[in-house]
Amino acid sequence: MSQADSGVLNNIMICPNPKCNNTRTDIKSEKQEVKGKEVLRNRYCSKCDTSFSTKEKINIITKNKPRPDKLLMNFRFYIYGNERVAAATDAKTYLADQIIKKKQEKKYNLMGWGKSKSGKVAAYAAHTDKKIDKAQIFRNKKSKYNEFTYVKIETKKYTVEKILSTNLYWYYRNSILKKDQTSKEEIEIICSRINKFGIKKWYKNMKNNKSEYMLWDKVKNELENFHKSVSEYIIKLEKEYNQNFFINYKIEKKFSPWTEEETKSISDLWKTDDCWNKYIVSR
Repeated sequence: MSQADSGVLNNIMICPNPKCNNTRTDIKSEKQEVKGKEVLRNRYCSKCDTSFSTKEKINIITKNKPRPDKLLMNFRFYIYGNERVAAATDAKTYLADQIIKKKQEKKYNLMGWGKSKSGKVAAYAAHTDKKIDKAQIFRNKKSKYNEFTYVKIETKKYTVEKILSTNLYWYYRNSILKKDQTSKEEIEIICSRINKFGIKKWYKNMKNNKSEYMLWDKVKNELENFHKSVSEYIIKLEKEYNQNFFINYKIEKKFSPWTEEETKSISDLWKTDDCWNKYIVSR
């Protein structure tokens, strides 16, 4: 803004004389006070010959807090991302262990990630002398590979169900959604039932308990909502939920299952291409 523009804005001050109310008054002098944080201006109204002063003070406007649903989405995506990377790592480790256990190390010359026609993600091991397109890794297996084996990564819905079986998720959810609380006793029931039965079998083992049915229904809706968000929005909003998001996101200390050192290690892990590639293939 130019000085001329600034002067015009500063002159827009209504005269305090109730009989005048002139909308433009002149600044005769100004003085900075309190280390430049306040400005005292002496003003004059030429219309009614009134002199007066104004004081301008810095008022820091606090940044608006994100909406509760946005905070919950951030938390969901972060926890989900870490769980998917862990699931991808576990699948590949299990496959490698099985190959070693069966003494088949020389049988395969290729190991990586791929998707089946149905979109299921898996860690694979293969032997081929041909040049392959990784996007077509699971198609025409017999004609492309001399040997081929794979281990599927757990489904996205199963990953979400595992997250819902933890106290962490529900306590953090309570801290955000003040109008939709889950009691401590209910959280204990939810975690116990999911860990013992899974959400589907939990329903079959309820024995017509109405209060427990309402709790199960709440968890089922949470599962569907969570699963939908990671199935649709995590890719639609990939510019926002990028590698930097996972590097910089931190769970509040009172809720975090990790120490500060572990949190830093996880952040450093997200900086690696290996971790990011596992997430991309399994998200």
